[in-house]
Formats: sequence, C-alpha cells, structure tokens
Amino acid sequence: MNIKEPAIGDIKRGHSGTGNRSEFIYLACEMCGKKRWVRIVASTRKPVGLTEGKICKLCAVRKFGKNKPGCGSSAWQGGRQKTPDGYINIWLDESDFFYPMCNSTHCVREHRLVMAKHLGRCLHDWEVVHHKNGIKDDNKLTNLQLHTNIHHNQLTNLENKIKYLQEENRRLKVELKLK
Repeated sequence: MNIKEPAIGDIKRGHSGTGNRSEFIYLACEMCGKKRWVRIVASTRKPVGLTEGKICKLCAVRKFGKNKPGCGSSAWQGGRQKTPDGYINIWLDESDFFYPMCNSTHCVREHRLVMAKHLGRCLHDWEVVHHKNGIKDDNKLTNLQLHTNIHHNQLTNLENKIKYLQEENRRLKVELKLK
C-alpha cells in the first residue's frame, strides 16, 4: 500500500480529541522545516496557537523559552514560592553547591538551605531543621535548630503538649474567675 504525502496547504477534516470534528491544515515549520497537521480555528480559519502554525512546538520552546528550567523559563517568578503546607521552596541551578539537597523539581526548603549555608555543607537526609517558634516561613537563622529526626519528633511532641497544657491552664483560670 502506497500512502501519498499531503501537499503543504492541504486541508482535511478529522477528530481533535475533543469529540467534535475539526479541520486541519498541513504546514511546514518555518524554522526547522518539519511538516505536520495543525488544527484550524473554525471562527477565524487560522491555525491554532500563538505562532499560528508557523513554527512547530519544539522550535517554539527553543525560541520562546517555554519549559526551560529556572531563570531561563518564560514563567520564572524569582525561584521562591510558598508551598500549600506553609514552607518556602527555593529553586537551585545544577551548578549550585547545595544542589544535592534538591528534590526532583530542583527545589529545596528554604529553612534547610539557610541552615546548610550557615554550616557550610549540605545537610543529610536524617537531619531535620526545626522552627523554634513554629512558624514555617520564618527562616531566620535565630529561629532554626538542627536535630536528628528522632530528636525532632520528641521535641515537637513536647512543644505540642506544652501548648495543650497552657491552653488548658488558661481555660481553667477563666472558669475559676466565673465561679
């Protein structure tokens, strides 16, 4: 069976994956020459996307910087972001001395980075940086303590017990005043 390659500018109808039938135009990338089918917007009769089909996705990434890591990305916002659980993540480049502490997204928790810079070395996985005041985004060195995982769990349990007892003491004092 001999399949004939379509000519540039040929239009066909097909499925776009959204359930409706769309029109596609056969185009060549202006940068690399790669030929591919590009969906046409029904209302404007133009190819979809910012480049209107003039360049392929790979060339668009190279040209506009989409999906580049770190400060080379078009979505770069400074490399510092707050996580849903209240901690601050810092993005590090692969050339950074503290990069071995990063997770799979090139990020390290800021409190761990502050402590590692203070010590002048990367932290081990079993080392835990504790926030003395319990505020997860307060990463001043004076608020941080380095512990082992076991010691940190004991410390956290004691702090929680103290908070509970202080709250119970306050509640009992209020009850006593009311009597």
